[in-house]
Amino acid sequence: MKMKKKKTLLTLLLSAAIVASAAACGTSTPSVSVSNQENSANTPSTASAVSQSAVESSNTTLSEVSLNKNDDFDFDELCKNIEINGKKYTFPFSLNDLGEGYTFDNIRYLKTDNEKETYKAYADILYNNKKLLDCSIDNLSKEYYKKDNEIKSLPITFISQDCFKLNGMQKNTNYIKISDLKIGDTSEDVKNKLGEPHEIIYSKRKKGTLGSYTYYKDNMYGESNVCYAFDENGGIDYLGIIM
Repeated sequence: MKMKKKKTLLTLLLSAAIVASAAACGTSTPSVSVSNQENSANTPSTASAVSQSAVESSNTTLSEVSLNKNDDFDFDELCKNIEINGKKYTFPFSLNDLGEGYTFDNIRYLKTDNEKETYKAYADILYNNKKLLDCSIDNLSKEYYKKDNEIKSLPITFISQDCFKLNGMQKNTNYIKISDLKIGDTSEDVKNKLGEPHEIIYSKRKKGTLGSYTYYKDNMYGESNVCYAFDENGGIDYLGIIM
């Protein structure tokens, strides 16, 4: 019974990612389909990058999850190919690494371990006072709690861009690129660049249409991953990466 509840909770978190930017929808028991028997024992133990953003939303939906192998995907190489405003960075990076014009806004702190007194910081990243990214910094010791200026030099462990969260999304919006892929590119573009996704989520609410692709470090369904979520036409409307 505990295993069933854990699996149901995980799938709901992953499902939320598909509609992180969409309107509210109903919830019920999710179903999971595993396309590769070899991976059936490796059901993801943590929510994907896109789920981290979506979990703050109450908008969850039903979904089916397909798990696959892709031994050719290199997460570490992908981390060397993060482009922001036309400049390449290696992830993870700090806010200070981004350079002039970048600031934190709306910083929130969450205690993640009472015994060790560690925290996670959530923030918006602005560029010239316009929101560009969501981000978080993990494993902050207590001396960094609510030290907004000091955390600017710490490595950011999660970034994402969601076209519905950016104010006044226009054609000239500064998109980020993760492995040369950005908002507006297609699911086929993602597959052509990165190969078969380790995890594919389909939306039942939208009659089985594609929800998201997630690629994990070393074929392991854990924390380190990159995720691309799609609109009903198969275009990227969200992308995120987490260490």
